[in-house]
Amino acid sequence: MLFKDPLFRLLDGHLDRVADAARLSLVERVEDYIRGSLPSGACSVERCANKLGMPLRTLQAGLGDERVCFSDILEAQRVELAKRYLQQPERSLDEVAALLGYADQSSFGRAFRRWTGSTPQHYRQSSADRASRLAQA
Repeated sequence: MLFKDPLFRLLDGHLDRVADAARLSLVERVEDYIRGSLPSGACSVERCANKLGMPLRTLQAGLGDERVCFSDILEAQRVELAKRYLQQPERSLDEVAALLGYADQSSFGRAFRRWTGSTPQHYRQSSADRASRLAQA
């Protein structure tokens, strides 16, 4: 009787986590994988499939059913994270590039300009200016 309570709590917590994971769509699980693996530079569709415990073709077919591909999700996550990181002035551009899985700042800068039409430096300054105006209002 004494062991039932801790065991029940342990199993109940585990089942809650399993249920939460089951509620996530395939795209959300891929997004989670990408966000976690970008800084290591080891982000790939093959590793994602392995991490999610499914064959590569199954992952690709599932994403195809959602009308997306891994590279689209990867790019969208990089754009979102880049904008968030650039709003943090304590992060250097080299650090932002590394967190997004780029080997160097110049590669990141070219990609950011392709995504937004702006350089990372300009985006950072514009964001800081907007935040300053909002703080004054």
